[in-house]
Amino acid sequence: MTWFNALLGCFVMGGLPFSNAIPSPTNPTVEIAPGVRMPWLNLGTWQLANNKPSDPSIGVGPWIQQGGTGLDCAYDYFNQQKVAEAVKATRTPRENLFITTKIPGLGDPMTMIKTDLEQLNVSYVDLVLLHQPLDVPGQWKGLEQALAMNLTRAIGISNFDLNQIEKLLQTATVTPAVNQCDMAVTSHNDKTIAYCQQHNITYEAYGTMKGCPFTDPTILKTAAAHNVSAAQVCLRWVLDRGCVLAVGTGSNTTTVPAYTKEDLDVLKFALTADEIQAINNLQ
Repeated sequence: MTWFNALLGCFVMGGLPFSNAIPSPTNPTVEIAPGVRMPWLNLGTWQLANNKPSDPSIGVGPWIQQGGTGLDCAYDYFNQQKVAEAVKATRTPRENLFITTKIPGLGDPMTMIKTDLEQLNVSYVDLVLLHQPLDVPGQWKGLEQALAMNLTRAIGISNFDLNQIEKLLQTATVTPAVNQCDMAVTSHNDKTIAYCQQHNITYEAYGTMKGCPFTDPTILKTAAAHNVSAAQVCLRWVLDRGCVLAVGTGSNTTTVPAYTKEDLDVLKFALTADEIQAINNLQ
């Protein structure tokens, strides 16, 4: 790790130092709850193929084989059994992986969490997220119960804005560890990001490639400066904003290994403060 990468690891966004997220240069993590460290990069296991969820085993194997440890799953991805089969095929010890799942915003939370565990073939997950801000008080109480029962090591939320988080915190016993939301260069909710970081809620981005301006001069200039791709610049910008990532590698068996490497290689460089600010301004 260069001196600049180490310095940038202490970069502060919204009042939250991100320095505790760099235990090693090859597999960095951030502490989301006491004793619970989440990888910066997590493989999203929901990919569309012909408007239907594709077989996640296409991406899970290469992800783990190339060093990825985070898996982002969900009850309503309808493919967690295939994720479990793909993980089993790699013969990777459970403790070497960080598994996130999610439950819908409506329904019996404990039943869905137990179904998640059964489908994933595990006795616990590392993180359960409330997927949508619908029946928030009832669902969150269920997540807190699951945490107390050691069915999960941490609990969090997804697709919550600042106002919805504030309302949740009025009644929650446990503060969400993570808020997973849509975040890209051309679309980012800075007020919610800052609020989360100020309240020690790790902000996790998804959909980053949907809003990556691949041909923008600023992105291309930054990519050339680091000898990386435009996609890698967009992904690294999220990390250098103090957030973590759920990334996709597609459903094409021919390109998945290369996309996996491209995603994981964003850990090998860092943007300067000036580059981060210039990209911030592209929204």
